[in-house]
Amino acid sequence: MKILTKLLILLAVPTAAFLTFIAQPIIGKILTPRYGGSAGTWMTTSLFFQTALLLGYAFAFWLLRKPGKPAFRILIGLALLAPLLTQIPPVYFETWPEVWAILTGLVLSIGPALILTTSIGILIQGWVAREEGVIPYYLYGVSNIGSVLALLAYPFWIERHIALPTQIVALRILLFLLGLLAAALAWIHYKKHAAAAVDRETATAPDDAYEVIPLRTLGFWTLVSFSTCTIMLGAIRLMSSELGSNPLSWVLPLGLYLLSFTATFTRWWRPWLTTAALVLLGGAIYGYASTKGFSNNALKPWPMAWLVLASGLSFVVGHALLYQARPAKRFSLFYLILATGGALAGLCATVIFPLMLDRTYEFLLLVLVVWGTGLLRCLAREQLLPRLALLLTVSIPTIWMIHQRSVSERIPGTEITHVRNYYGALTISDSPFVTSVSSDTTLHGIQLKGAHSREPTAYYTRESGLGIVLSELEKNPAPLRMGVIGLGAGGVAAYVRPQDEIVFWEINPLVTKIAREKFTYLSECPGACDVRMIDGRLGVQRDAGLFDLLLVDAFSGDSIPPHLLTTNAIHEYLGKLKPGGFLVVHISNRYFDLMPVLTYAAGESGWHIVSLTAEPPPPTFENKHATPTVYAIFYADARKSDLESWITTAMDSKTVHYKITPGNIIKPVRWTDERHAIVEALMD
Repeated sequence: MKILTKLLILLAVPTAAFLTFIAQPIIGKILTPRYGGSAGTWMTTSLFFQTALLLGYAFAFWLLRKPGKPAFRILIGLALLAPLLTQIPPVYFETWPEVWAILTGLVLSIGPALILTTSIGILIQGWVAREEGVIPYYLYGVSNIGSVLALLAYPFWIERHIALPTQIVALRILLFLLGLLAAALAWIHYKKHAAAAVDRETATAPDDAYEVIPLRTLGFWTLVSFSTCTIMLGAIRLMSSELGSNPLSWVLPLGLYLLSFTATFTRWWRPWLTTAALVLLGGAIYGYASTKGFSNNALKPWPMAWLVLASGLSFVVGHALLYQARPAKRFSLFYLILATGGALAGLCATVIFPLMLDRTYEFLLLVLVVWGTGLLRCLAREQLLPRLALLLTVSIPTIWMIHQRSVSERIPGTEITHVRNYYGALTISDSPFVTSVSSDTTLHGIQLKGAHSREPTAYYTRESGLGIVLSELEKNPAPLRMGVIGLGAGGVAAYVRPQDEIVFWEINPLVTKIAREKFTYLSECPGACDVRMIDGRLGVQRDAGLFDLLLVDAFSGDSIPPHLLTTNAIHEYLGKLKPGGFLVVHISNRYFDLMPVLTYAAGESGWHIVSLTAEPPPPTFENKHATPTVYAIFYADARKSDLESWITTAMDSKTVHYKITPGNIIKPVRWTDERHAIVEALMD
């Protein structure tokens, strides 16, 4: 093979993978402000990309089995036309149902381009194999380098420094270049190796058609591919429960998943490395089970470290096993089965597991499956019964630790219920004195029982920033109209008087069900109370009235979805306030400092902003289970003296410590719909 051809191959393969991965966050950033952050948006987008990958591999599989002139014409036509057919932003069907509008728009706009980017790497491997007589599995590793580059570059550099319109232009240019590369390589291969067959209008079957793959091997490929992909998605879900749904949650699990292919799909990988990874994986499983397991423990440094280690080692073991079981010739079928396993994992993670399991059990269970499969393969020469006995013996300590960790969650006299849907898992704790709801690591609401059931609690006590503003507004007998993005347990409804109105916007139907069935804030609300199932930003846009106060309290894990905090979004909220109204944003957080983002939005909109931190004593029944809070409060010039007076009065409290941070001393960070990067909000 000529050096120039090799260079073109080494350029085309990672570029195609880079474009596949870079398209996903760009499309997501375009769709979220338009359709909101609902399950329909993310589920449809996720399944579309997974299906596109599977179809791309199937397309490559079909073309490699029909290497005649028509096949090359199809590929060259796709390579040249796909960039021309690409339309970003995707086609928008305003009057259609959400799921069908998103799916149809994506198929028409970027479907052909994704078929090209996902198939070209496999096709090139087929062409190289025909020329050199050896399957170049290393090119699969090279393609994953391109994927990892996109995975790291987008959140840490691209979205910080390049505006969305420029990203779209760059994506289109790279698609055109990839199309030209693909067409050139197809033409080179056709002229070299297919000219004689094409001239005779024949389509000779490739050599790999004569390799018989047992069903048992096909099942093994599917199982391991499904398992490692499920582990990756489970790790992302667990990290999202801590960090929120943003790139920081999936960079590490997905990056390790891809790099493990690069490490193991080479001729330098040795069986003893797989054995070493198996031993280390056993220790990582025990470490994760002892610190986190199936419990609601926060992912502090040690549990997080064990999670990452268990994930990474599972990927290494699983992908090393796949490489050892690779076919001698039928590599295109091999990759198609891997893609099928990945697509099944995506379908289970987004649809089936949330319906069947009430917690993220699949992560640890599939890690154990990979570990057990690896042990059984390493002991392949032994009889089945001794192998199973050994596996059970080494698994007992870990299984016992998982059981003990789950038992330790139980509280005497408290009924604990776990529920789950696409958005994540929730835990409801019901005792004779209080009821609470939380996600894996984040509390979402508490209600006292008995005579105090109408008292605001937790983040919403009268000593919090929100409570101070609402308590003062309630001193005026005139009716108040309040809007809240994020329902939780419905605790803010405790402030509603008979003459008031409150509107909640919520996207998770499970949260609404829990708030109505397990808590009484909504049912006991004396005023008008409306819960609307819609993305909060879209809900504010579509509401016909104005508000005295708007509260943004939509937590995803320990973070607020970025599309709710851009300058565009804040400007929309402020435009929905009555004269003298307040916009309050709940920004209590363990990892992200959102005040600089809001400070920029306030300055651009001509409003003032202050953050108020309230640190009460440890939560008890007597102090309404008050928790530390940070609220950002937007106010107009006319309300400056009022707010300053209210905060000054509150600071006389002898039980709560307050800290005030005015926006004019904070260095602003610019977030817009076209440019926002979550890494800019990371705390120092």
